[in-house]
Amino acid sequence: MQRFSPEFLRDLVARRMVREDDYQTAKEFFSPEKIKMLDAYTSALAAGADASKSKQEQARALFHAAWIARYQGMELMGTESGPDGGAGDLAMERLTGKRPLTEDAEDPVDAGYANKPIQFTLPVTKEEKQRLQATKLVVERRYHYRHVAAGLAWKAAALLPDNSPETADVLNTAGNWLKAKHEKQADRFYQAIERRCPLTETGRQAVAKHWLVNATGPWSDAEAKLLPPE
Repeated sequence: MQRFSPEFLRDLVARRMVREDDYQTAKEFFSPEKIKMLDAYTSALAAGADASKSKQEQARALFHAAWIARYQGMELMGTESGPDGGAGDLAMERLTGKRPLTEDAEDPVDAGYANKPIQFTLPVTKEEKQRLQATKLVVERRYHYRHVAAGLAWKAAALLPDNSPETADVLNTAGNWLKAKHEKQADRFYQAIERRCPLTETGRQAVAKHWLVNATGPWSDAEAKLLPPE
């Protein structure tokens, strides 16, 4: 898709609408392929919120939505620049007056520039700050959709009984989505496994390792058949 082509701009608007939870407007701008992705995501969210369904059914739907967010999130809700894209996050720079350090920036020079005040040629007005504050990401982190996915998985696990293979699978899978760059957030999932699922096979492995494990389970295996991880 050519940058700044009509198709590119429509996709840009659609992803913004998904981040704002305005799914109907997003469908007006997405391509047919993306609409199919979005329909699967929103249908799963709706099923997860349907109180007429059993807790098991709701949890399964939420985990399906989490899987879509994790592996199709960049296409559905990713930002073009920061924090998801490789370019800097100009919006947050103007909102905070500082240059944020991206999570995967390892250059010491980049680190030296991070969190230092920026002198803007064009001053930031009060009105601009209000607009930026109102539209900033709820999770202002690189690849924010992984955190969206983990949050949905956490909700799914909350609906499931302790010491079930499904609960351990959901918690371990979501923790693994975060552990590479967000160990503290991932630890919450490990602690939940240790507390809630020590009698499961995944739980026993995790407790022995004192950390999340490279293991799959009934729901993650089923999801991988539908939408394989990249």
